[in-house]
Amino acid sequence: MTKLNQIIAIEQGEKARANKATAPLFHAAKNAALFAGLSRTYEPVEDGGEQLPDESARVQWTVEQIIGEFIKASVRQIDLTATKDQTNTTAFAQVTVDGVTLIPLVPVTFLLTFEKYLSQEVRGLIESLPTLDPAQDWTPSSSERSGIWETGTVQRHRTKKVVRPIELAPATDKHPAQVQLVNEDVLAGYWKEKKFSGAIPSARKAELMDRVERLISAVKAAREAANDTEVTDLHVAGEVFEYLFA
Repeated sequence: MTKLNQIIAIEQGEKARANKATAPLFHAAKNAALFAGLSRTYEPVEDGGEQLPDESARVQWTVEQIIGEFIKASVRQIDLTATKDQTNTTAFAQVTVDGVTLIPLVPVTFLLTFEKYLSQEVRGLIESLPTLDPAQDWTPSSSERSGIWETGTVQRHRTKKVVRPIELAPATDKHPAQVQLVNEDVLAGYWKEKKFSGAIPSARKAELMDRVERLISAVKAAREAANDTEVTDLHVAGEVFEYLFA
C-alpha cells in the first residue's frame, strides 16, 4: 500500500511537471495564428497565362488538442492532491517527550504548522532572551516583581575638587607672600551601588533551548508517524474534466 509520506514526496515534483507541460499550452492558446490554416491556388484568365505556385499553411493546433494535452498533464497532479488531502483527515499522531504525552492525537496538518511555529517563533524568542552578566554575582531579588535579580552592595567613594592656596614664598618686609591656588581632590561622600536585572542565568537559557529542541524533535517524530498512514488512491480528475470539456 502507498503511504502518505510517499504521496507528499512526489506531489511537488508532479505539480512542477504539470506546470511545465501546461505552460506552452497557455502560450499557444493566445496565438491565433497557430489555429489558422490556408489553401490557395492560382488560375490565370488566359490560356498560357502566368502560373503562380499554390500557397498553403497547415493548422498547427486545434482547441481539442489543447484541451486534450491539458487534461493529460493535469490529471495525475489533481488525483495526488486529492489523495493527500483525504488522507490528512485520517492521519493522526501524538506528541510524546520523555515518555510524557504532551499533545494527544492530532492531525498531521496541525503537526506541520506546529513544528514551524516552534522552530521559528518559540526557538527565535528563546535565542533572543538576554542573560545575566557573568562578571557579576547575582541572587534572586527581594523585589515584589518576580524574575528580578540583584548583586551585592558595592561602596564607592566620591570626591570633589576644592581650591587650596599654597605658599610658595613667605612675606618679607619688602614683598608680600607668594601664593598659588591649586585644585585638590577631597573625599565628599560614598556611593552605595546595587545592580538589578530582569535577564535570566545562562544555564536557564540553555535549559529552555534544550526543552524546545526536544519538543521539536518529538513533533517531527509524530509527523513522521502520521505520514506513515496508508492512503486510498482517489481518482477525481477524470469526472471533473469530463464534465468541463464533454
